[in-house]
Amino acid sequence: MTDETPEFRSALLTPPQVLEYWPTLEPHIVKALAVGVGEMTSFDICSQAMNGLMQIWVTLDSHNNLGCVTVTRTLQYPSSQHLQIVCLTAVHHSVSQMADQFHILETYAKQNGCQSLQVWGRKGWQRKLRAFRSIEGHPFKTQYIVFDQEL
Repeated sequence: MTDETPEFRSALLTPPQVLEYWPTLEPHIVKALAVGVGEMTSFDICSQAMNGLMQIWVTLDSHNNLGCVTVTRTLQYPSSQHLQIVCLTAVHHSVSQMADQFHILETYAKQNGCQSLQVWGRKGWQRKLRAFRSIEGHPFKTQYIVFDQEL
C-alpha cells in the first residue's frame, strides 16, 4: 500500500447497486438493527434506499473487502436539516479504524444542506464517538437521551 492509497474508502451506493449488493449488505444491516427496538426492518431500509429516502454506504479496505455498512437519512425540521446515521456496522474491523470515513458523511451532509451529523444509538455509542472529530475539529455532543416506556 502506498501513501496515496487510503486504508479504507467509502462510497454511496446507487439504487441499482443497492439491489446488486443487497444479499451481501442485508445480513450486516440485520445485525445492526437487532440491537435496536424494532423501529424498522432491513426491508424498510432497502425500500427507502431504492426510493431515495435513505442512503446506503459501503466502506472497503485496501483489498476491496467490506469494512463497514452505514445507513443514513436526512431529518428535515422547519428550521434545520441533519444527516442521521440510522445504523452502522463494522465488518472484520473496528469503527475506530475507519474514523476518517465519518468525514465522507460530513462532506455529503454539508453538500446537501445539513447542519449536523447525528447518531441515535445506545448509551455505548457515547464512548465510541468521543474520539471522533469533524473536519473542523468539532466533537459529537450528547443532545438528547431518549426514554421509552412500552405501553
